[in-house]
Amino acid sequence: MQMQTDTTPRFLVIGTTTVDLTLTGFERLPSSDIDEFTEEGIALTDTPATMTLGGNGANSSFVLAGLGGDVSLCSVIGEDSLGDAAHRWLQDRGVGLEVLSRPSGTATSVTVIAMDDRMQRMALHHPGGAPAFGPADVPANALREATFVLLTSYHLLPRFRSEAAAETLATARRHGAVTSVDIGPAVPPVADLDELAVFLPEVSYLLANEHEMLHCSGQSDLEGAARAFFDSGAQALVVKRGRAGSTLITGDRRIDAATRPIEASSTVGAGDSFNAGFLFALGRGLAAEAALHYANAVAATVVGSLDGVMSSPESSTVEALLGQALNDLPG
Repeated sequence: MQMQTDTTPRFLVIGTTTVDLTLTGFERLPSSDIDEFTEEGIALTDTPATMTLGGNGANSSFVLAGLGGDVSLCSVIGEDSLGDAAHRWLQDRGVGLEVLSRPSGTATSVTVIAMDDRMQRMALHHPGGAPAFGPADVPANALREATFVLLTSYHLLPRFRSEAAAETLATARRHGAVTSVDIGPAVPPVADLDELAVFLPEVSYLLANEHEMLHCSGQSDLEGAARAFFDSGAQALVVKRGRAGSTLITGDRRIDAATRPIEASSTVGAGDSFNAGFLFALGRGLAAEAALHYANAVAATVVGSLDGVMSSPESSTVEALLGQALNDLPG
């Protein structure tokens, strides 16, 4: 399947923007319930800290722009030094920032991430302006003009939950957009299917990892979770499964797409990169099944890089990685 380039889709990503301070290289993470200056309460690393762009919305936008997508980010950052850094990274990447909010007196969201050599992570997070960010911050013209709309960071944006998400997505669909929602990260209060059912009929593709699917559905296996989501109005499910690849489920049809083995440097941003790759591939004319493979390749490239999302690939790199397999995929 050759990727089509005769039209230029417009992507609108709605979600969080964060600055991530990441510490890696720990043999183990310290215990959190004892004094920090004891042997069990402190961990040392020789690896310098890194400060990078983070947040589901910013990550997906950054990767989409790197692939060559015409993408705008609807999000919120502060009028502070961290906000300046995030703005610069996004602007330099080519992300449209005309609908990025910077309210006076708002701090930029920040996450401190510590990860050990087994890829176990712990995080400390300040949400910045995310709790006050809502549908009123999304201009109607941005929804009208978008070909693809991704609402991500669902559990981190309380003003976009339930009916608010439904209204936003319905507006985009009325104007012909393909809509998608990533329900991760599933942090408390975790949405159940009664809440999600309010907007599921307005979602072309629901994106989640397997843990999030099970947690929100209350089921113990993916098959049961999928049935529960479809009973609640879902149209198509895209399940991110880490080393196992990804799965597309549409009614009674299930398609599994394996990913190539890779030595991961960090899993931070993997799911956001997958989302970007999946939507970009759809926008370039690939069928959903083929878009899974494309998205797997994008995510694999990101997790295999020491710089993660910040060194996400161009589309030519992904297509070279897939090689002849890209031509063999359905379109």
